[in-house]
Amino acid sequence: PPPHFDLVIVDEAHTIRNANTWWYKGVDAFCKNADAVVFLTATPLQNSNNDLYTLLNLLRPDVVIDKDTFKTMVEPNFFINNLMRVVRRQDEDWQELGKQEIAHILDTTWGRNVVQHNPNFESIYNFLEKTEITREEKLEIINKIESLHSFHTIINRTRRRDIEDFCIRRTATINVSFNGVQRELYESLMEFEETALAKLYGSRNVRFMM
Repeated sequence: PPPHFDLVIVDEAHTIRNANTWWYKGVDAFCKNADAVVFLTATPLQNSNNDLYTLLNLLRPDVVIDKDTFKTMVEPNFFINNLMRVVRRQDEDWQELGKQEIAHILDTTWGRNVVQHNPNFESIYNFLEKTEITREEKLEIINKIESLHSFHTIINRTRRRDIEDFCIRRTATINVSFNGVQRELYESLMEFEETALAKLYGSRNVRFMM
């Protein structure tokens, strides 16, 4: 029987956006035998809708059931993303532009039947009556707008421009010496890799490939 996993974490998940690859089939086998699955990627998902469907259908087949369901769910997201851009930029007449995007959202089937009943929907519309907002209010309303997104319970996105200087990365290199067993393992692995690459490609450029 296949092994069972409490949790499967798939890094660089954008690489499985094509269902006709061994990458996808391998991850699919893990997902079918796991209690929980998390997909991670730092690569912006600027994929086609087909790619996004493939990822979400693999991650949550109980929600994104088929392509027709996905098409209905994804329809208002274009306008929801536009609404977020309007609030972020706050250009001239941003409140009116925001209301126009809300009207577009409600013109979609998913917008009328699902988004409109989101508890944050009314507060977002009321927010567009404000003329001045603080940074904290801006972040709060952006989070509320993201909650309108059809896949907000599945996808969590963090943008650097929203957190600004909240998180500063500081790198440090720490040198740690191998103990005897670690050194033996490392050298054995390197020897194996060098031998395998030489047999596959010849001795030329082996060090570069390693």
